[in-house]
Amino acid sequence: MALAFLPAEHIVHEVRASIRRFNDPRLTELAAYFQDTWINSTVWPPQSWSVFKETVRTNNDVEGEA
Repeated sequence: MALAFLPAEHIVHEVRASIRRFNDPRLTELAAYFQDTWINSTVWPPQSWSVFKETVRTNNDVEGEA
């Protein structure tokens, strides 16, 4: 998913809209995990991992520009 490229305030809405389209129970389980871990988390809320309009999108120096 490219959710990290959205503004943080749009991420929750887009995740919920995507989940409504799921028809497979396995995707529902994955969605529950994703929401618990990344959307409703107090440790990793969307504001902490959204890279919208960020010039540096990684903390890994190996991925930096040459």
